[in-house]
Amino acid sequence: GGDPYSIVPTRDTNGHGTNMAGIMGAKGQNPLLTGAAPDARFIIVKLRLSNTATFISLENDFNTPVYTDADIIMALKYVFTQARSENIPASVLLPLSANFSPHDGSLIIEQYIDYISTFAGIVITVPAGNEGFSDTHTEGRLQETGASEVIELQVGEGERNVIFDIWFQSPDRVAISITSPSGEIIERIPIQERALQRSTFVFERTEAFVFYNTPDPNTGDENITVLLTNLVAGIWKFTLFGEAIYNGNYNAWLPNRMLLKEGTRFLSASQNTTITSPSTAARAISVGFYNQNTNTADARSGRGFTRTGAVKPDLVAGGVDALVISPGGGTTTRTGSS
Repeated sequence: GGDPYSIVPTRDTNGHGTNMAGIMGAKGQNPLLTGAAPDARFIIVKLRLSNTATFISLENDFNTPVYTDADIIMALKYVFTQARSENIPASVLLPLSANFSPHDGSLIIEQYIDYISTFAGIVITVPAGNEGFSDTHTEGRLQETGASEVIELQVGEGERNVIFDIWFQSPDRVAISITSPSGEIIERIPIQERALQRSTFVFERTEAFVFYNTPDPNTGDENITVLLTNLVAGIWKFTLFGEAIYNGNYNAWLPNRMLLKEGTRFLSASQNTTITSPSTAARAISVGFYNQNTNTADARSGRGFTRTGAVKPDLVAGGVDALVISPGGGTTTRTGSS
């Protein structure tokens, strides 16, 4: 009956954390809303917002909150340390997702999740994301050395900057060229290991930065990062040239849909391998969602496998129009993998 803000002087202005806390442990004072573990105690960490100005790809005036891996790792460490010091088990929900990763469980944050999950009484659940039907992933295969493939990216109106990753399995070596909507071509950009190469389109005045991360220090695979700034809307084409092909499979990911303008998408998008990081961590319980009202799959849910073929998500649960608590009281509904 006291003032809770005298104990914790902060408010949930986003709402996502309060929504998820109700699903986990609402005590059922509203008989329509009882959490999965109504007698649970909570350890809650409020993440600080990242300064999005440091992310050149995110200078597009979004209200979507963005956080850094370092802060998330520190949050996990805090929960882990508290649980261990009190000798209590902890079921940890990490309801965040990122597309900008190798999607194979090799990120530092995923390695940390795997590490603390080895301790008895600690389990970490990570939603598989809501990128299944977002057109932010494409895939294909270069059949042999000397072959080429084209990735087409539709850039929507008002999109100033776009960054995306293309991943290949080692020891494949692949080069790239870029064609603008007006037909201007930046010819095949030579592979320079771990060097940022800059090109400018004369007509569009768009600047293209290509970084060959060969090999990627975490995975050993080839990774090409493409950043386009001062963009114009239209269809941009990226031609992949197989300079040495042994496997040939490739995957490309744009940032999460909430960080893109409407209309920015891969034209030949794939719903497979749309599970987001860090739910690709090997020891995380990765959860997708389905429509429990009709007992059918929901195309929005992130799908497996990982880029390297590991089975994820581990399970799916009902996630359409879930009744949740709103900040300040009352209820609302939410849909998604969280």
